[in-house]
Amino acid sequence: MGTALYSVNGSGATKAKLMLASPSATKVGNNRQIVTVCGPVPPARPGGATARQSVLAFAPMIKHVVMWKLRGTSLEEKREQAQRVRAALEGLRGNIPGMSSLEVGVRPSADEQLADLVLISTHDDWAALKAYQVHPAHVEVARVIATVRIERRVIDFEVGAAETLSPESVAAPSRF
Repeated sequence: MGTALYSVNGSGATKAKLMLASPSATKVGNNRQIVTVCGPVPPARPGGATARQSVLAFAPMIKHVVMWKLRGTSLEEKREQAQRVRAALEGLRGNIPGMSSLEVGVRPSADEQLADLVLISTHDDWAALKAYQVHPAHVEVARVIATVRIERRVIDFEVGAAETLSPESVAAPSRF
């Protein structure tokens, strides 16, 4: 159940099987996990580093950003709608498996170039984002938003960076 990841250093690449969902994984911030090596891994080529010398840990998270322009003839009307939508979106917090954070912002000024409302959520992986999109609670909130929006912009992207861990930071291989 591991994922093959590669660590590159001056002497070559090392392939390491890592258990991304193992109980030994440690979450660091919202965007990556540090995981331990599940067993010894030989060097990729003679003279290459071993898994104990250098391990690449990479578990990207997914950011989902949505901005809306809302219907309304006045700023006050748009703000009232934005507050209703904000409450509905915030009701998703803690109720969607795989969604680790959710932020909602409402336009602070009368500048018409700004979106009226923005959602920024973080998901464990692409599968979690896909599951969120079809989750019944999200589908219901999307239905509410559809009645008041005139424009919608979305971007989804990976966050988190690969990092090479020093030998001191990599635990000894686990035995299962």
